[in-house]
Amino acid sequence: VVSTQSTEAVVSTQSTGEHIKALELDYTDEKQKKHLKEKRTQRKNRDAFVTLLNELHIRKKLDSTSLWADLYPTISKDGRYTAMLGQPGSTPLDLFKFYLEDLKSTMHEDKKTIKEVLKAADFEVKSNTSYEKFYGIITADDKTKSIDKGNIKLHFLNLIEKAERAERDARREEQRRIRKRDISFKHMLEDAEPELLHTDEWEEVRGRFEEEATYKAFNGDEKAMIKIFKDYVATITPESDSDDRSERERRRKKHKKEKKKKSKRSPSPSRD
Repeated sequence: VVSTQSTEAVVSTQSTGEHIKALELDYTDEKQKKHLKEKRTQRKNRDAFVTLLNELHIRKKLDSTSLWADLYPTISKDGRYTAMLGQPGSTPLDLFKFYLEDLKSTMHEDKKTIKEVLKAADFEVKSNTSYEKFYGIITADDKTKSIDKGNIKLHFLNLIEKAERAERDARREEQRRIRKRDISFKHMLEDAEPELLHTDEWEEVRGRFEEEATYKAFNGDEKAMIKIFKDYVATITPESDSDDRSERERRRKKHKKEKKKKSKRSPSPSRD
């Protein structure tokens, strides 16, 4: 009898253990199903929000240069935005940033297409080119239909910056050329033979310099030459016309000597 009771106790214990184990498995299974359901819901919410961004992009309300702060009043009113609030993982702002990164990822290819369109239109972007003019030329070509509006704007800004830099460099180069030209003109006046007097007028002495390369470098800019001439003769005092001629001649010869030394120091062109 005792043996039978012991056996029944063991069987009962085993049955209870199996029942508990079965309950645990059911609980785990339900928990996993709930977790997967939540994951699916969260993924659907994210996909729906991306669809919202796509719609805004198609309507040209959103592009690669858009700001979250500007679009938030519109986005926050949509149920696809509110459905994502509080769920773990990527936030609406995260998805917005990822979306803009995807739009910008085509910049390199877009740049090549835009360059081709500008070349075909024989259009050069300058510092004063308006965005409206640029945008009209770009969008008139069917090849740019799929290009994001923001990428067009970014490329325009890059071209404007490049044009401004080129124009600044050109102005600096022109200023250097003018300074060098003006200095050469002044040296020409200093080296004049016979020497210039403080009473000389440009109209009277112009003919003495008209065949000089320094004169021709002004390309007829008479106003600039007259200014340099007047500034120079103003430094000649009446006394220097007679009493200090020897000193002026000494300075002139010294200047010529220094000029010749500089010329000798200049590297001669290499010969192959």
